[in-house]
Amino acid sequence: MQKVKQASLSLGKILLKNGIDIAFIMMLTISASVAGAGQTTSIADPAAKIVYINGKVYTVNEKQPWAEAVAVEGKNIVFVGSNVDAKKYTGKKHRIIDLKGKMLLPGFIDGHTHPISGVQLTSGTDLQYNSIEKIVASVKAYADAHPDEKLIRGFGWRYHLFPSTGPTKEILDKVFPDRPVYLIAIDAHAAWVNSKALEMAGITRDTPDPQPGFSYYQRDPKTKEATGYLVEPPAEIAVLNAIQPQTKELIEDAFEKMVNGFAKAGITSVFDAGILGLPAEDGFSMYFNLEKQGKLPLRVIGSFYHNNPKIDPLPIIKNYRKRFQSELVQAAVLKINVDGGDAQHTGAYLQPYADKPESSGVPIFTPEQLNKIVWVRLFCNMPDNSF
Repeated sequence: MQKVKQASLSLGKILLKNGIDIAFIMMLTISASVAGAGQTTSIADPAAKIVYINGKVYTVNEKQPWAEAVAVEGKNIVFVGSNVDAKKYTGKKHRIIDLKGKMLLPGFIDGHTHPISGVQLTSGTDLQYNSIEKIVASVKAYADAHPDEKLIRGFGWRYHLFPSTGPTKEILDKVFPDRPVYLIAIDAHAAWVNSKALEMAGITRDTPDPQPGFSYYQRDPKTKEATGYLVEPPAEIAVLNAIQPQTKELIEDAFEKMVNGFAKAGITSVFDAGILGLPAEDGFSMYFNLEKQGKLPLRVIGSFYHNNPKIDPLPIIKNYRKRFQSELVQAAVLKINVDGGDAQHTGAYLQPYADKPESSGVPIFTPEQLNKIVWVRLFCNMPDNSF
């Protein structure tokens, strides 16, 4: 096999350049990295010397898409080519990993995820079933197995099982009259709770919606009482924090336990599309602390998630960009969330919803507010088109 031109690619280099880093719904970030076919070295070992041989190495190089061997020294890929040519890197100080014909790929980049928020969202039992009965049975089994948990949690129920007005508390009340239940939908844009959870959170018919038209507590049309269907993160987080406050310490401990799951899946870089449930500042500090301890196995391009028209986001993201910049962690993006989702009927459309003809969704920002942020505040006042 023809040798691929020798490369010296810094694994620490971010290809996201300074410039217009702004995302309305999703931003894809790109970086260069290599995932190591099931065997890894310590994150905190900058002097590691490893040679992978006898592999099917996909190079993402159109001129030479395949190779047999890769040599890594510290944070640099110093060689990509044939087994024969890799021999000069197989000295006493090198660790040799025989791939035995297995494939080695560049690290995957997740272009839209919420690593820290995901810890809060996916707690509890799996609810990815195609019947309400199986969902309730899964929650019951989990509750029975965890009698001391203050809040019964679950994640993954799907919208097609319920009417457009969402699931109701009565379904859960039959099985859980005295213990609070909090179940998050598959896309995390809604939650389903029982009466006990609403009671503990202090949600009554008089409780104002967090963001009317976008994030709200679904109401019974006759009684105006909350039905148990919480729409969009502001309403979800308000109830969750009222019952089980999501402290930085609680989330940090859980995140540290699950973060290596990214490496196991071959994910080496992510775009954090919004830190929700705790201040973004605390989230970035969490990433920073793990990096300093040598426990962060991935590169993070982070964002400030902006969905509140009453707040000017520019000073916030400018502050974060100055404070949170390291080899693996960069606060770089202002994400403006302009509307919600289809299933919740909070996505803004020109025409009404087929199953909710009285609504076409309501944008979070008016055109004037959005123009002020993007054009007046960002472009007109930033000669270099950057923050």
